[in-house]
Formats: sequence, C-alpha cells, structure tokens
Amino acid sequence: MIYIDLLHHSIDKQKVAPQNLQEYDELVTSTDSVTTIMGINALNETADKPPEYWFSYGIHPLEIQNIDVAEKIEVLNKYINETACLAVGECGMDTRAETATRQQRLILEQQLSLAVEHNKPALLHCVGHHLEIIEVLKKFPKLKVIMLGFNKNKEWADKFLKLNVYLSFGKDLLRYDHVQQYFKDLPSDCIFIETNNSEVDIKELYAKAASLRNTDVASLTKQVATNFYRLFTVK
Repeated sequence: MIYIDLLHHSIDKQKVAPQNLQEYDELVTSTDSVTTIMGINALNETADKPPEYWFSYGIHPLEIQNIDVAEKIEVLNKYINETACLAVGECGMDTRAETATRQQRLILEQQLSLAVEHNKPALLHCVGHHLEIIEVLKKFPKLKVIMLGFNKNKEWADKFLKLNVYLSFGKDLLRYDHVQQYFKDLPSDCIFIETNNSEVDIKELYAKAASLRNTDVASLTKQVATNFYRLFTVK
C-alpha cells in the first residue's frame, strides 16, 4: 500500500517518487504487501544543495515577525524552479500572528504571485482569516490551491470548493464531528490527507477517512494519488 501524505515533516517518509500515476500503479502492484509513504516535505533551507525529495517552501504567517521577509522571498525565488519543488507554502494568514493582518495579506499575495508565475500550486495555512483568504484567492483565478488542515464547517467547505480549492484533512478528521459529517459527501477529486507536523499516523487517518466515506483504504489511496498527480507537476 502506498499512502500519499500531502504535507509532512520527515525526510524518512520520502522513500519513493513515481513520476506519474501509471508508475504509481505499477509500484502498488509490485509492492502491495509493503507500506510506503510519500508526499511533500518542508524544505530544509540550510542544506548545501537542493534536496532530491519532493518539497515545498513558503513563509508561514506565524514566523513573519521573526524573519527577514525579503531574504525568505529570495530563498523562494532560488528554489521555486527546482524539479523537486512541487508547491509554494505553507503560506497564509493566522489571527494568532503578531504581524498585522494587512502585512500578512501583502506577504501572502507576494508568494501567490510567484506561484502563478511559475505554475506551482500553493499550500495554504489559515486560522481565523478565511474570509480574507477567499478575497485574496479571487485575485488569482488561475492559481491551484490546497487548504491545509481544513477543519471548518460545511458552509466554509462549500465556499472554497466553489473556488476549485482542494481540501486537505489532518488530525482534526479524527476528532471533530462536524468535519466527519460532511467529509463523507465531499467530491472525491478535491480531497487530500496529511499529517503535517502532528504525531498522528497517516495510516490511521486513511482508515478513518475511508470508513467515513464507506469505502476501502486501497480505493481511497488510489483516489488521493489520482488527485496528487493531477495537481502537481512531478518530474
């Protein structure tokens, strides 16, 4: 079984990198008794050379007050065209951040502009600023977007789906009834599963997700893989 963990923080998980859905299917067939996990890792920017594993890079809203933003944007420009760079992010807006809302939004839009320019999807983090995020996304109609760790209600899910946004679910899928209630009815081509920076087991998340959708884990992993290869340019 091959599990795609959309965003994780462990290089050890990046054991395989099939280049397309056909290679993925072939690998599943040849290793059906082996558990393999793959996905996008957070970039270690202190590395001497670009990593070979799939990664993303962006400015998280909670770190803005402690960094040189111009320097981080320079790093993003440096890595964004690397073959293994699949996305821009995490980036977004957060009510817990010390940085003013207007400044958060400006920095987010700067990153999303680069994502559009280089044809990269964006991995969005959002806490409490969902209306502002929707306003921002309307300015970037060509941008491919995944909302990370989505745990809002069905009304908000529907608003993002209308903007063709993918929804990625993490540990909150295990504990929030309101998320579980609508997750089972979401279109299958818009969902991802992630551990992000949590200790939860990706296999536990897939098992719960499959149970909620009244399907088996193998079918769900194939659907998420299909979504992955449709969205990301993997080389």
